[in-house]
Amino acid sequence: MMIGNHFLREGQIQALRPRVTFTLCHVWQVDRRDGVIHRFASHNKPVRFFRGDYMPIGPTASDMQQSEAGAESDFEIVGFLSSDSIRASDIHAGRYDGASIYHHVIDWMRPWKWFRKHRWWIKEIKASGSVFQGRVQGVERFLTIPAGRRHERECDKVLGSLECGAIAKVRFGAIVEAVAATGSTILGLPHNRMAFRISAASWFPVVPRDGLLAQGKVVWTSGPNKGTEQTIGEHVGRELSLELQAPFAIKAGDVCTIFSGCDGTLGTCGDDYDNRINHGGQPYMPSTEDIYRKTVEV
Repeated sequence: MMIGNHFLREGQIQALRPRVTFTLCHVWQVDRRDGVIHRFASHNKPVRFFRGDYMPIGPTASDMQQSEAGAESDFEIVGFLSSDSIRASDIHAGRYDGASIYHHVIDWMRPWKWFRKHRWWIKEIKASGSVFQGRVQGVERFLTIPAGRRHERECDKVLGSLECGAIAKVRFGAIVEAVAATGSTILGLPHNRMAFRISAASWFPVVPRDGLLAQGKVVWTSGPNKGTEQTIGEHVGRELSLELQAPFAIKAGDVCTIFSGCDGTLGTCGDDYDNRINHGGQPYMPSTEDIYRKTVEV
């Protein structure tokens, strides 16, 4: 290094630097929707903050890309997902989807001094090789909620909601009898994470009509998928298929709770749920099909 016409040695350069010790670190708290809490800190030792111990691992500010105020502030965050306390099985099961992340910058020597409080929500977690990357959203997620309704023939209300008024039909303790495998005939799907058959013993005394469970959901109460839920895509007899595959392979003997669905038509609303008065669709609304329909003489 040269100042004017003079060269400085290494010792002189070090003497010119300010003798400042930086004691700031980032702390993160991850709150899952099921009540499980994880705490991490970008420090080499545990940090005590707000009556909680934050483990020495976590993302740093370089892992984030901020956007302007009011804009979509999605960004990816990686650091704490590599912690041993976060299991890959929980990530695959979706237990971190929708989790809240609280971020503080504190003085680890004087933890009562803190600033820059942020809160995000995990939008999705995806795997990139052996590394998990979480995509998070800020408070603007609440500003993108659609308002109003569309006029369509089918009802757009959520079955079981206060606006709908109907109650989904529930079947507790349904036991998986067989799963789809290579060469099986369960709805023509050979994937053991998407199609399965319910045992006859757990299907009685009332057998639902074909299609009633479509667009309903399956909540697993035992087996590797316990605590997760999936949407039912197709229902014929005692055979069901899922819209998306389950996080883990479904096995014979797994127990689940099945909720019926609704396709939004006036017939389903009136015949299956006796809720015709609350139907939110417009079944008699003209469509483009009426333009090409031939006239009928009376």
